[in-house]
Amino acid sequence: MREQLFAALPDVDAFDGTAESIPLPDGSVDAITCGQAFHWFRTEEALREMHRVLRPGGGVALVWNVRDVSDPLQARIQEILAPHSGAVRSHREIDPAALLGGELFGPVETWSLAYEQPAVARPPRRPHLVDELRRHPRSRRPRRGCSARVLEAADGLPEPISIPYTTDVYVAHRL
Repeated sequence: MREQLFAALPDVDAFDGTAESIPLPDGSVDAITCGQAFHWFRTEEALREMHRVLRPGGGVALVWNVRDVSDPLQARIQEILAPHSGAVRSHREIDPAALLGGELFGPVETWSLAYEQPAVARPPRRPHLVDELRRHPRSRRPRRGCSARVLEAADGLPEPISIPYTTDVYVAHRL
């Protein structure tokens, strides 16, 4: 990702760090955002480190993109992916409002935005459905047959397919 950043913006500063060890001075940033990655962090360490680098009153925003599993295709995709999730906890297992609403941060504000992702499941374009499975880093185990099963689940649906999601945003300010 950093290589892509430098290719697009060669003059930008980027630092080598982790959520649990941010290479910035105390109280040096106004805002921190984390999109669809917080479930990979060591929660308590990451929150303390975010608190450390935020200025008083600075904000942290956690962003979750959630499949709408009331949609039959999304439910099927979730079912296909479930056996490949490994031991890594899912963002669905975390309550961001409870995480942020403690001694380090003030009241949590939340926003939700429902949207539909258009997808093409047949050639000549590479399908969003299959592309999502290839990018998904939750398991090192191979996902043999997942792509074919997702395409099979989408078979017969009119093109373009609209896949419903919700983006949930949780914002709190440093105490």
